[in-house]
Amino acid sequence: MQKILQDKFILVLGGSGKLGVMICKTLAAAGAIVGVHYFRNHARAMEVVKDIEDLGGRACALGADLSKEDDLRGLVERAIQEFGRLDGAVNTVHGVFPPILIRDMVWDDWRMHIEALRIHFELCKAVLPRMREQKYGRIVFLSGGLAYRYYNGCAAFSTIKAGLNAFCKCLAREEGENNITVNIVAPGRVETADDIIQLEDDELHKCAFKRFASPEDVADTVLYFLSPLADGVSGHTIYVSGGEIMPV
Repeated sequence: MQKILQDKFILVLGGSGKLGVMICKTLAAAGAIVGVHYFRNHARAMEVVKDIEDLGGRACALGADLSKEDDLRGLVERAIQEFGRLDGAVNTVHGVFPPILIRDMVWDDWRMHIEALRIHFELCKAVLPRMREQKYGRIVFLSGGLAYRYYNGCAAFSTIKAGLNAFCKCLAREEGENNITVNIVAPGRVETADDIIQLEDDELHKCAFKRFASPEDVADTVLYFLSPLADGVSGHTIYVSGGEIMPV
């Protein structure tokens, strides 16, 4: 892979998660120095760091409880102290939730989704001072296909992700003069090859590729937004869905 992120330092929140792992490895293969954030799964984060280093890349594991504002700010400060700069930040964090119909919801069912939006906001507050000072920064958030197409039981997730899309457009407008771009990668259903083999044909008929997105598809789109190829792109959402989602 071409080293289009050579020596750029990128912090990946949720770097030990399903999509975060692939994103970290993809960015490292493109030459980035990667900060692999984890909360509880220190062992998995260290595995990612080792995998990257074994291939000649550079990475470090950074632990933080993102539910605590001071922890998140401390995470960013430690990363900047370690590498002297912060070129990009990626946030993949959003907890798993059970589908609940609106008529059966209580306010507590919204809290984890609102908390995910708060983490996006606090991350921006933490990274913007350094990015403004550098006159350079790339922010990428993971949203979701459910911000555009809707299923029963997913009202809170869809509402928050649609709101995140609007938040990022506002931030992109505000920070463009500082050479800071803000973009969103919104995966549809993400499956491994083994999962796809087990699916019935009628579950795939809406996908132009006759397959759902892979973790590699998502990671490559994150890489695009962080790379010089997207220097003129801000405030945009790309739905990575195997052609299932085609916004007009």
